Amino acid sequence: IALSKSVKNFPFSAWDLLKQVNIPILLLWGKLDRLIPPTFAQDLAETNPQITLKLLDNLGHCIHDEAPALFHQIFFDWQKSH
Repeated sequence: IALSKSVKNFPFSAWDLLKQVNIPILLLWGKLDRLIPPTFAQDLAETNPQITLKLLDNLGHCIHDEAPALFHQIFFDWQKSH
């Protein structure tokens, strides 16, 4: 809880930063994320047309730990196309 409260007091927001990025961004998000819901990811993805959002079934907050092979496969496939 303390971490989430401190983020609100940061001098910048993810939305402000993402609007300024001019390179392709891959945003992977677990559909079962209970810490930060997928609707948050959808809102972030709408801030910049460079963002490719992939919502992943049956995964939660730590997709790279829960399904490392899938995480790497998606990332490397995306990287090859950009």
